[in-house]
Amino acid sequence: MANGVVINPDTPGSRIIILGAGRSLVGDMPSAMVSIDSGSKVLDWLLSSFGILDDSQVFYVGGYRVSEVEARYPNIRFYFNPDWEETGPAKSLSIVPLNSRVATYVSYSDVLFRPDCVARMDQADTDLVLAVDTHWRVRYEGRSPAELDQSEKVLLEKDRVMDVGRHVPTSDAAAEFSGLMKLSPNGAALLTSAIKAGEFADNAGLPAIIDYLLQQGISASMVDVQGDWAELNAPQDLARFVLGTKAESLDRLRPLIQTGEIGEQVSFTYASWKDNPKECIDRVREIFQGEEVIVRSSALSEDNWLQSSAGAFTSLLNIPSSDPEALESAITEVFESYGDHLGENQVLIQKMLVAVTMSGVLMTRTPTLGAPYYVINFDDTSSRTDTVTAGDGQSIRTVFLHRDASLRPDLPDQLHKLLRVVRELEELVGHDSLDIEFAFTQEGMAHILQVRPIAVSNRDQPIDDSRIAEGIRDAVQFFREHRKSSPFLMGRTTQLSVMADWNPAEMIGTKPGRLAFSLYRYLITDEPWAQMRAEYGYRDVRPTNLIIDILGHPFIDVRTTFNSFIPASVPDELAERLVNYYLGHLADNPELHDKVEFDVLYTCMTFDFDQKAERLREAGFSPEDVSALKEGLLEITRNGINRCVDDVCQLKSIENRFSQIMETELLPLERAYFLLEDVKRLAVPLFSHLARHAFIAVTLLKSLQSSGMTTLQQNEEFLASIRTVPSAMQQHVREVREGQLTWNEFVEIYGHLRPGSYDITSANYASAPDEFLRPMVESHADDTPHSSGNSWDEGTRGTIEHALNDLGFGGSIDSFEEFLRKSIEGREFGKFTFMRNVNAALEALAEYGENHGISREELAFIKIQDLMGLRGASPLRIKEHLKNLSRIGREASYVTQAVCFPGQVFSELDLTCFEQLKAEPNFVSRKKVRSDVVNVSGQTSASVDLSDKIVLVPNADPGYDWLFSRDIAGLITMYGGANSHMAIRAAEFQLPAAIGVGELLFENISRAKVLELDCDSRQIRVVG
Repeated sequence: MANGVVINPDTPGSRIIILGAGRSLVGDMPSAMVSIDSGSKVLDWLLSSFGILDDSQVFYVGGYRVSEVEARYPNIRFYFNPDWEETGPAKSLSIVPLNSRVATYVSYSDVLFRPDCVARMDQADTDLVLAVDTHWRVRYEGRSPAELDQSEKVLLEKDRVMDVGRHVPTSDAAAEFSGLMKLSPNGAALLTSAIKAGEFADNAGLPAIIDYLLQQGISASMVDVQGDWAELNAPQDLARFVLGTKAESLDRLRPLIQTGEIGEQVSFTYASWKDNPKECIDRVREIFQGEEVIVRSSALSEDNWLQSSAGAFTSLLNIPSSDPEALESAITEVFESYGDHLGENQVLIQKMLVAVTMSGVLMTRTPTLGAPYYVINFDDTSSRTDTVTAGDGQSIRTVFLHRDASLRPDLPDQLHKLLRVVRELEELVGHDSLDIEFAFTQEGMAHILQVRPIAVSNRDQPIDDSRIAEGIRDAVQFFREHRKSSPFLMGRTTQLSVMADWNPAEMIGTKPGRLAFSLYRYLITDEPWAQMRAEYGYRDVRPTNLIIDILGHPFIDVRTTFNSFIPASVPDELAERLVNYYLGHLADNPELHDKVEFDVLYTCMTFDFDQKAERLREAGFSPEDVSALKEGLLEITRNGINRCVDDVCQLKSIENRFSQIMETELLPLERAYFLLEDVKRLAVPLFSHLARHAFIAVTLLKSLQSSGMTTLQQNEEFLASIRTVPSAMQQHVREVREGQLTWNEFVEIYGHLRPGSYDITSANYASAPDEFLRPMVESHADDTPHSSGNSWDEGTRGTIEHALNDLGFGGSIDSFEEFLRKSIEGREFGKFTFMRNVNAALEALAEYGENHGISREELAFIKIQDLMGLRGASPLRIKEHLKNLSRIGREASYVTQAVCFPGQVFSELDLTCFEQLKAEPNFVSRKKVRSDVVNVSGQTSASVDLSDKIVLVPNADPGYDWLFSRDIAGLITMYGGANSHMAIRAAEFQLPAAIGVGELLFENISRAKVLELDCDSRQIRVVG
């Protein structure tokens, strides 16, 4: 006997073939070696289930790291599939010689089932027996339709299996194939002949084999496991297989747990309740003796994160156990909330906790990918136990902790104790993907209210804990070295931010593809940005890069940014003190990281400079220091105002060069190179100057208001009179309607825009004009031209002109107003202009990839430098080379997507344990709107109805300009600063908006159906 199976190689009573060649989606190991509990692997459970069979011989077909399986199971006979990466189960099965004298069981290596299932299959006398699950829809409750569609579905006619596979329509399927089948000797002989005849493609799965056998008229039957099985790619099923329902899990764990407490409970099924409600109520009254209780849901379909977090089922608090009518009403209401009347559904009743000091939910892996982090959502202010699960707490905090790291010492003491309890639960359950609801009471006891599996919503990529841990260790070491002094920079140390400069989080996202990330750096943040700052009159920080790459996450080096905004005329000694002061001020006020140019740095001369400089004086800077800084900023600002109009005029030359490149016959890769070099050498430096002019303009506008020369209303009216790209788009829409502009001309003008400006997989407007552009023309939204914007009366204009002369700017009020308008408009059109080059380059790269059999999705994983390095290369084996580069990039992206980092990094601790900080949104306008919510991403169809909706956009670059033509009610973005493109566009249309609300608030409001956006009171409220 070995692992529950009798090994008899000579005259076995049956043969067991386990197909385990592929790599598991859970860690860096074969599926068979995944741990189920503290002492056993998946293969142990499989062998134990097969242990009821007498005289069995086990064969294992391996591939990925098969030697580790061989070492643990020396009594199993192993076969190796050398092509495991490209082939499927049919190929693996063909490697094992089938025996036509005995029954043969074939099982995937990533499924679990009970011995009873094997016993029932053993009793069946048909040539083919399948294990199927007719409860599959309940087991998949809460998952996306796409996940259901990808299941190996079973079509039944009464009890007869008619078809198996993913191709079976989900609506017609009656069951799911559970990964286990049995062949009689006759069935094994038929399959052997089919394999020898080459009936199956190498990548075919078991459903293809089953369908072939069915078509041959073989006798077939099924064994229904009715949900009592599990598969590794659905960790919630695996944990449920081990645990049970919510009530069953708590009941099993209660006598075992040592470090925390699980209270006494009463649970019963819906069938029991309907049969004898009085008996159920009497049990509750007997156990709790008049105490107040909570009546909680414990439905069969509840053990997944998506449903519980959405509050799909009812739980009722503070029910007096002495009141039979109150108990009956509460229990009935909870059962009714399930929406079905399955007899096996349960309710769970526990004593109410009193004097609660903290409550929340801890997930032992991230719910999206299953990455190795403890994610703790907790409330330590309200004294309630349900604020996190109900989603209505106003003071919910979120902490991310890598599983190998320690909690920060500045976090609440209860969390340190909670981790000890959680790790004990993981050991008891033998599973590390758990969702644990907890509460602490005044005496310091950790109460466990729920233990259930996490339903990971995206399992299309492997999670390798060891690679992630290694990457984080390297990241910590890299940051430690990077913080040291630099020969080219002032400042003792540095910190990182995703929004402090050039806004990578807004433009490419926090986890961009390799091509998008490298393209952004190549074009902008490696050198052109610093060249512009030096030309503008700031310190020359070259050759320092602005963005650093930490495991594929783009971070702004804040020290570099702060250096680059010190006037070149400022002495080094003063520059050193200024940079250190700025770094300290941001560390003390991290919510300002997307507003550093307004609220941390002094980057230009303003009308209220003397007032704002009081902060410097309070920090110990002398009058001479402040004067030196002021003189440097005055010179920078004066030069910027003087050169603005000329810079705007140069945009035409960029357009001409673009036309010249596009009209020249070039190979795709050469065309991409010329387009990008033009952007890097000419367009980006010019755009950088225009962007700096615009920032100075907006800062001066704000300082006019803060110094009392203008009002908030006047500033809003001025910004509303600005004409940027969306205004031009509206004008062109009118011209199309009136026949002054053709549809094709309209598409030509705006077709280069795309929601992901640097993402080759993001569709541009030209690729789907009927989705992005046609609704603008057909819309009945009010597109009346803006007013002229004469927001300053003569008295105001005179006051401003006098202030200009006092500051030494010179020029007239008219030239100053022209600067304000031209600079803001010029920045927006500058970006619009150079993105034409970027779009054309991405399309040329896509064409190059297509010529070599490489898709856009594959190109997205290749760095731009690697692609440009192929210019002029021989086409010999280029496809293989590109495939390899893409494969390397994809593997790296698995770590990038799994790793969790904060938006700001101040110390090494932040890379392993951090609390999500609340951002301070940038509100636009003073309007209030209440409306339904639509969450838009780069993959959202532009044809979705957005009229009168509040639109949520994660990272909103100008490629989302199409939103402004859809008559939206309001706009909320996760990232973005007060001077970002989206802020300017919203101000232009006086659209109520909250720009840059941060990850925490964005995640919370993303679950809402109705929001109230109140810009005047600076609040976002969930209404429904």
